[in-house]
Amino acid sequence: MKRRVCLALAVVLLCGCGPGFRHGAARNVLIALTVGSAALAVGAAIHSRTIQNDLRRDLDAGQVSGRDFVDRDASGTRWNRISRAAVFSSGLFVLGLGIVWEMGQADRTVNGPAERTPADDRQLIFPPGPVAQSRASAR
Repeated sequence: MKRRVCLALAVVLLCGCGPGFRHGAARNVLIALTVGSAALAVGAAIHSRTIQNDLRRDLDAGQVSGRDFVDRDASGTRWNRISRAAVFSSGLFVLGLGIVWEMGQADRTVNGPAERTPADDRQLIFPPGPVAQSRASAR
């Protein structure tokens, strides 16, 4: 899983390195991946802790056989590994967000602030009616 996460991060960062790229898409993807993997880490940690607590309670009560103990312990360990991998990937995505932010800062330093052109001014789909225009001109 860690290899796939590293590969996905590399692809997102390489796609965001083009000249004149505003890094918004890469930033949004990385934010979504960070939030998703953080949620997975928390959910998996809670699930692992629940399995371990239930196993400990049942073991203390003497309700667990040898094979059942091994299966439930393996399940708790698996969820613990999933949680750790998700924390690792969250850290990588946060590092990627830092890289994208740094690339944006470098672009602003080299190119200066973006200038607005008449092509940037988009036409409204529903232009304001005559009442709104008369109120705007009265101000």
